[in-house]
Amino acid sequence: LTSDARPSNPTAMADAQTCAATFPITATAADNGGTGYWSTANTVYYENFENLANGTIVDNGVFGWSRNLNGVVFDVGGYLEVRTSKFESDGLGSNVPDAFWESSSIDVSALTTIDLSLDLYKDGDLEVADYIQAYYILDAGAPVLIGGITRGVNDGPPSIVQSTVSAIAVNVMAASSLVIRVRMSSNTTTELQGFDNVIVKTNGSSPVTFDNIFSNNTTVRNLQDGANAIQWNVVSALGACTLVPDVVTITKNPQPISADIPFDLCETIAG
Repeated sequence: LTSDARPSNPTAMADAQTCAATFPITATAADNGGTGYWSTANTVYYENFENLANGTIVDNGVFGWSRNLNGVVFDVGGYLEVRTSKFESDGLGSNVPDAFWESSSIDVSALTTIDLSLDLYKDGDLEVADYIQAYYILDAGAPVLIGGITRGVNDGPPSIVQSTVSAIAVNVMAASSLVIRVRMSSNTTTELQGFDNVIVKTNGSSPVTFDNIFSNNTTVRNLQDGANAIQWNVVSALGACTLVPDVVTITKNPQPISADIPFDLCETIAG
């Protein structure tokens, strides 16, 4: 038998109020080898690479993923790895075959519909055969295109192009597993392609995001008017210990609206 150390119960800040769409949040860091992360109740998968060092090529953590060179031989200086809190490629050698990043298998057996989104980018002059494309795969079936950046389709001057691609209300009632795959193809260096913020949530969930979900001190964004429930989760090193998340409610008060008085007033008292 292998023993898994139980971390202390998740402990986050008290409930708070704000008038802004962003707010700093804090929690007690996980101990005993555990991992802490922020989420909403409807978060299914969330990877923004903020906690990973440059050069990382696999992550076996809470939201796992791996890369597959698929036979690609790098150009001199080429790479396919985490760079500055994003996953990026350059100098993939040729356009056949393409390399790809792939999430771990995501359990969707208890879900009905989900929303998926990724932020894609490229920096450099892509040729017609170059692209970055994001797909989702249900139960090891055929990949379904979410979106991409392809020369001659949605790529052109300036050299830097950014695109948020999404698939909304994907029906997963008959599925048990989901995989996100991002394919990249280029044939020389100085053709950067990459992505960030791979997010899967149940359909219609809160749009809040976190600057770094794995930092106990970070910032939450896209707060909506009214109550916003977020939670600090802690998982043990081997995942055997189940701990109840600590839920924090941040209430965003609507900004006051100014309006001119639509009629004239007559002063009746001199002075």
